[in-house]
Amino acid sequence: MKTRTIVLMLALSILGVAVSFAAENPNMGTWKLNEAKSKFSPGAFKNTMVVYEAASDSVKVTTDGTSSDGKTVHTEWTGKFDGKDYPVTGSADTDSREYTQVNANTTTFANKKDGKVTLLGGDRDTPGASPNGITLSPDERYLYLTALQKMMRYEVKPDGSLGPGSLFTQGPGIGDGMKVDTQGNVYSTSGAGPGIVRVTSPTGTLLGYLNLPIVGGEPKRQICATNVAFGDADGKSLYVTACDAVYRIRLKIAGVMPGPKR
Repeated sequence: MKTRTIVLMLALSILGVAVSFAAENPNMGTWKLNEAKSKFSPGAFKNTMVVYEAASDSVKVTTDGTSSDGKTVHTEWTGKFDGKDYPVTGSADTDSREYTQVNANTTTFANKKDGKVTLLGGDRDTPGASPNGITLSPDERYLYLTALQKMMRYEVKPDGSLGPGSLFTQGPGIGDGMKVDTQGNVYSTSGAGPGIVRVTSPTGTLLGYLNLPIVGGEPKRQICATNVAFGDADGKSLYVTACDAVYRIRLKIAGVMPGPKR
């Protein structure tokens, strides 16, 4: 009798945890895409409905959507929001997914195929959501990702998959394209004006800003900073695309450039 009581108490305890998680998790329920207000490009993959529901001590996530070629896609995932991989069924390019509960209102996810990350995402205010710029460290051990005014850093594993992301830095001068120099400093761009190139050290310390000048008379034309690239024979020229202009800035440190190592 005592054994049965302990087992029953344990079962009720587990059920209580599952119910509590379901009640506290703001994702639980049915989410439908408002296609009239959606900003998906024509032909883009999109989920039209996502359902989160309790499944014992786990969560079941069901998605219905349309692939880029117009085919209907239905996927199912059951697991915990603990940052571990759980299998996905119904998808040709995803066989597992991990969810991480960052805080009470924030969740991130990573879709994977054969153990390699194919898609990262999360809530709009989650660091790493709404990604734009992307680059690798000189030794290719880390991947940097800009999202709004936040920059994330992910460890690149030996098999090419990504480890968990962490907030690397945040503030002005983040949001669009970026590159790294040979010492590992990251040059990121602000996107829309004013045109700013932010320089961040490999440890995440802000080193300074390159503020692009506004030229011409009135009315002033907009100067933005949408991407950067290193060039010239010595790799010490930083080229910045800025709306309808391209700036060339000479530096003392060479940048990482495509092709054979210099």
